[in-house]
Amino acid sequence: MESTRRSTVIDSREVVVVETPDVLGTSLVPEIRAREALRSLQLCGPGPHAFLLVVQARAPNLESTMI
Repeated sequence: MESTRRSTVIDSREVVVVETPDVLGTSLVPEIRAREALRSLQLCGPGPHAFLLVVQARAPNLESTMI
């Protein structure tokens, strides 16, 4: 899976979203993770202005909350 770039214009401003694979997770080997991190930065030129981190929400484990 490679990083991808999508862009659109909203209110006369270009908005670019760069989607990266599991760069912060554990599903990629370190070499591929580093390559995709660099590729994502190259795709967002002239530079990132904001980052959106999406994480999966999980229900709390009731057994771990019992005293």
